Amino acid sequence: VFAVLELAYDYLADHRWPLPFADGGRGGTPGFDLYLLDGEPDAIRAVRTSSDVPHVHEGFDAVVPFARVDDAMVPESRLEGCVISAFVQASLLGSDPAEANAWRVATGDYVAYLLTGHFGCGEEGIVQQQRESWRTWIGHDEGSGEGGALFLAMLSARTDGLTGDFIRDLWSAAPQRTWEGDRLRAAPDMWQVLNAVMEVGEDPLARFLEEVAVSRYFAGPASRRDNAPLALLAGLPHDAAVPIQGTASFDALPRRFEPHGLEVEPYGSAYLLVDTSHAPAGSVLRIWLRGELGVGWALAAVRIGEDGAERGRVRAPIRPLNPRSYIPLELSDESTNHVLVVVTNM
Repeated sequence: VFAVLELAYDYLADHRWPLPFADGGRGGTPGFDLYLLDGEPDAIRAVRTSSDVPHVHEGFDAVVPFARVDDAMVPESRLEGCVISAFVQASLLGSDPAEANAWRVATGDYVAYLLTGHFGCGEEGIVQQQRESWRTWIGHDEGSGEGGALFLAMLSARTDGLTGDFIRDLWSAAPQRTWEGDRLRAAPDMWQVLNAVMEVGEDPLARFLEEVAVSRYFAGPASRRDNAPLALLAGLPHDAAVPIQGTASFDALPRRFEPHGLEVEPYGSAYLLVDTSHAPAGSVLRIWLRGELGVGWALAAVRIGEDGAERGRVRAPIRPLNPRSYIPLELSDESTNHVLVVVTNM
C-alpha cells in the first residue's frame, strides 16, 4: 500500500495536481492518513473521504483530509487502483471541499485508470453507467461518480492525450472562497468550469457530449467494440453496452416510439436502431423528434455498415426553445446496414 501511495503522490506532484495538507500530527503522524478497514457497517462504497479541520489555503476554502478504504469490499487485484483513487479523492477534497463528491470519485477513478489501466476499485460503476445510458454522467449522487470516470477518460483522450493535464486544469479553476455565512460556496462548480473552458477553446461542451453519446455505443459486445473509436472503450467489459430502447425495420415504417416512462437525465442518452439492410438504394429515412418543452435535445443519426463500423452521421441543431427536430437521412447506397438514432438531453 505504501508503494501505491508513493506512486499516486509522485504522479500528482509531477503533474502539479493538488496534494493533501499536513494534518499536524492527527492520526499519529504529520503525513496523510489512509485507513484500511475490514468491513464498515452501512458502507456503500469501498472508498470514503472525510476531513479533520478547516484549512485556509491561499484565500480559498480548504480542509485537512483523510481517507478510508474498506478492503473487504475490494478484490485484492483491485486494491492498488482503489488506494490511488482514495488518495486523489482526498487531495481534491482538501483543496475544493464544496464540490460534489461524485466529481472527486470520478476523478480519483480516472487517475487510477491512467496509472493502472483500471478504473478505481473495479469496473462495476462503468458497466452500470453504460447499461443505464439515460443517467447523467456526474451528478449529486455519489454513485454516479464511478461511471463518470469514463466520461473524464474520453474528455482527456480528446483534450490532453490521456496525460491528465486538462482534467487537472479544470480542478484548478473550481476552488472558491466563502465570504459570508458558514455554508461553503459551490460556484463555479466543475460543470460550469468545463462549459466555460470548452467555449473559450471553441470546442463546445454540447458538441463533445453528442460525440460521446455516439462513441459509447461502440463498447460492450465484440460486434460493437471491434469498431470503437477509442481504445479505452474497446477495453471495457463485454456487458458494458448501452441499451437499445427500440428497433424497427425500414420496410415496416412509419413507426412511432414513446418513452414509456423513460426519463433521460441531463447529458444522458437513449438509442434506437433501424434495420435498413433491405432498403432500396436512394431511399430516405426521415426521423422526427418531439421532446419535452424547455429542454435542449440533441438528435443524431449514425449510418452503420454490415461490419458494424460507422459509415457517417448526420446531426440536427440543438434548439432549446423548440423541442422538435428533423433529420432526412439519404441511404445513397447499400453500405448502410443499420441506422443508429441517438437522442441526448442537453
